[in-house]
Amino acid sequence: MKRNLPFLVFAFWTIWTGGCDLMDRPSTPWIPVLEQTDFNYLESAVLEATKAVEDALNTTSADAKDKSKEALESAMRSLFKLKLYYVPITKVRQLIYDADRFFYLGQNDQTKKHLAEANEILTHIAESNIYNLETPVNKLILMIDDLGLLLNESSPNVNEAFKNVGHRVNMMLVKGQLVMSGQDFVKKKE
Repeated sequence: MKRNLPFLVFAFWTIWTGGCDLMDRPSTPWIPVLEQTDFNYLESAVLEATKAVEDALNTTSADAKDKSKEALESAMRSLFKLKLYYVPITKVRQLIYDADRFFYLGQNDQTKKHLAEANEILTHIAESNIYNLETPVNKLILMIDDLGLLLNESSPNVNEAFKNVGHRVNMMLVKGQLVMSGQDFVKKKE
């Protein structure tokens, strides 16, 4: 034990001085990485699959088995959900996250541009008349509008608003089945 004591003291001193050195270093802020994101690959895959299922439905003979026709119709409904809800909401989520990153970097023009683009996509969904998504989508639009007002006022509540908007759009994706429950993807009667 006595032979190890100098070694233990040296090891403790080395760790202590190394730790103190790290504590003296100024912390640098996190700089978010911004990469160009787009979802063309996903949109084109959904369009191709939709076209394939549509072609299969059109070539299904009248005396085809009911089960295969039902399966194709179910596949088509799933593809419509992707095309008309999940892909656009995914784009909106990315735009909101990027807007938050631009805000952190002090690039308010880019922040506002991304929020406006997100609102444009959401407005298109709300006005699509495909199914009744106006209420949840309009709530998110209003949250983004409020965030824009906070940005214009240079409010200290901008970070909290970004957090709330991000949480809302995430829940719209995660809980998409709940948001779309009861929707049959048929045009509303006007």
